[in-house]
Amino acid sequence: MPDLSQEPFPETSSTASTGSRLITRLLKPAVRLWLNSQIEHAQHLDVTLTGSDRQILGGYLPGAHVVAQDVVYRGLRLSSIDVAAQGIRTNGLRVLRGDAFQLLEPLPIDVNVMLSEADLHQSLAAPLFANAIEELLQRIVAHCMDWSDRRHADDGQDVHLSDLSITLRSNRLQLIGPLITGDRLVQLSLNTGLRLHTPNTLMFETPQFMLDGEPIEGRSLDKLNQFSIDLGETTTINAMQIENDCLSCQGQIVVMP
Repeated sequence: MPDLSQEPFPETSSTASTGSRLITRLLKPAVRLWLNSQIEHAQHLDVTLTGSDRQILGGYLPGAHVVAQDVVYRGLRLSSIDVAAQGIRTNGLRVLRGDAFQLLEPLPIDVNVMLSEADLHQSLAAPLFANAIEELLQRIVAHCMDWSDRRHADDGQDVHLSDLSITLRSNRLQLIGPLITGDRLVQLSLNTGLRLHTPNTLMFETPQFMLDGEPIEGRSLDKLNQFSIDLGETTTINAMQIENDCLSCQGQIVVMP
């Protein structure tokens, strides 16, 4: 990863405390550290901090708001991201003494993210996203055991994807591509809606699943209708919408120190 401290992204910054030079001095090192450790690329980065000099010196930042477009995070591409946090406990005084900016306790962050269909296609080159898709499909194949037993009983459950395409339509997501399972190559087509089962769990909604043009039906389809995706305890989704060529999501992520 390039040294972003030498080539910072285009950015603007503001504070709610007019004339507070300390916040400005703290802002740039904190943002650069965040970018160096998390983000490979961003455009039009805007950062707003709220708080007084005295609060920051005491290690308390009342609020932070970050907005950016065209973000690349670990190979994942996002059209836009809007992040807000409150009640941030930091090592404020030590930053002035030359220490790296640190969080002192877990921090819940409100996140609004928008991804285009093109973002998803480009993100397929990222190992983080590609591995997640492969793991998802492995679980789907294992979930549809009557199909697996009927057609590939000796193949096991190893799944590999290449040339996958992702299409976004109103309230629907479609994955199409060749699926290598065991020593066989089949054509996969998954067309499904997504709904929130719990704030930490997504479920398929009226999925349509085909392999080599053969629809998955019966017990397997019943299982697929109950298929869930666990997002983990540190990720919560409040709302999600799939539109033509665009997916938007609002939720919360807990950032650990």
